[in-house]
Amino acid sequence: TKKLIMGNHDNMLEEQYLQYFQRIYGMVRYKQHWLTHAPIHPNELYGKKNIHGHVHENSIDDDRYINVCVEKCPGGTPILFEDLIK
Repeated sequence: TKKLIMGNHDNMLEEQYLQYFQRIYGMVRYKQHWLTHAPIHPNELYGKKNIHGHVHENSIDDDRYINVCVEKCPGGTPILFEDLIK
């Protein structure tokens, strides 16, 4: 199932995104992680890690945050979730 986590550059109509994604979210909890576009406030983590983008190569110096911006991905290619959380 393809899911879209909306970000600040996603400005098309919802119907257009639904041609490619089954669900659209602002934030999702997945396997003890928060998936968001921008990092969330530390008080909102509730013991989970935050996988996010938005900050480009400017990662947060805190192991609770995992920056998956394209600038951080090797060769700009997607990373499997299992590899990411190792």
